[in-house]
Amino acid sequence: MAAAQVDNCCFVDRQCSSDQEWTNGYHAYQNGQCAAPSQSQSEAQAQTQVSSQIDNCCFVDRQCSSDADWTNGYHAYQNGQCATQTTSQPTNPVSSETSAIDNCCFAGWLCRTDLEWANGFYAYRDNQCEATPGARTPVSNADTCCHQGWNCTIPSDWILGELVYALFDGECLIPETSSVDGVIIEGSDGFVVEMKEALDLLRNRTPQWYAYVIKAPFKIRQSYWSRNSNTLERSINVRVFEVFANTARRAHVLVHEACHLQRWLAGLHRYETDLQQRTEETLCELVVDYMLDSVRPFRPRNHTLEADINRLISEGVTNIRALANTERRRAYHLLSTMN
Repeated sequence: MAAAQVDNCCFVDRQCSSDQEWTNGYHAYQNGQCAAPSQSQSEAQAQTQVSSQIDNCCFVDRQCSSDADWTNGYHAYQNGQCATQTTSQPTNPVSSETSAIDNCCFAGWLCRTDLEWANGFYAYRDNQCEATPGARTPVSNADTCCHQGWNCTIPSDWILGELVYALFDGECLIPETSSVDGVIIEGSDGFVVEMKEALDLLRNRTPQWYAYVIKAPFKIRQSYWSRNSNTLERSINVRVFEVFANTARRAHVLVHEACHLQRWLAGLHRYETDLQQRTEETLCELVVDYMLDSVRPFRPRNHTLEADINRLISEGVTNIRALANTERRRAYHLLSTMN
């Protein structure tokens, strides 16, 4: 009997107890990142030789440890930007009749950053270039909503796409998508409009907090599963029932969730104890309060927030305002990096 195929680092070098850990283990295995000898450098090279085609700078001149690294490595290879490649200038597929277009950035999108190129690649693969006629045409014989028009850009999208396809017998509710400064907005028509209005408010009234939000997620999407707004990998989810008539309230949600993401990206997000969770939530509400100083300067005082801060101080969290000021400085720094 043939041996079962191992396709996950959870079978090789790690203990996995949650769906996310198994998902991470799967992607680590695909990228040759298991620490055990079965995924040694020599075997990774052998796998590359079997495939007969190197298509990523991660095999050429760099060490890649995340999905973003591998995505950037792929696009760098396509553009001839590996350090050891002989081609020094990127080739524009639009200018060559024999080259295949594989990115919305070549089909009408204005792309300036690695993230925008990555989003353009996934959007094109899912037939979601806004400039392409007939977008969102379902693909036959698909077993996931990701092949029926969903814009799947992170592992959890593909997991959810398979689940929804199975639960609803292939009937996938196809969301509308748009892109703002490289961030995909996904949901109903009304949701996309509302999120754009909130981002416009931030951009026009307090650009540092706009930069803080727009630099945090890959995607802002309408969620049908979450009980409230939450972060999922590099996305901000807003539940479908949270319909806010007040644009400032929508901006409130985006800044609060971006706070969690920014701190997670900086390695500062902590939810290991009840006190750490309450500190994190209060901290991000204080960050929102700083944003509202610019958007609604004459608003009533937030007595609930003040009570939460005083309670944390009484429990020994005396640096809560200093932590929030760090996020405010981060917002100004991110604004200075905007193109």
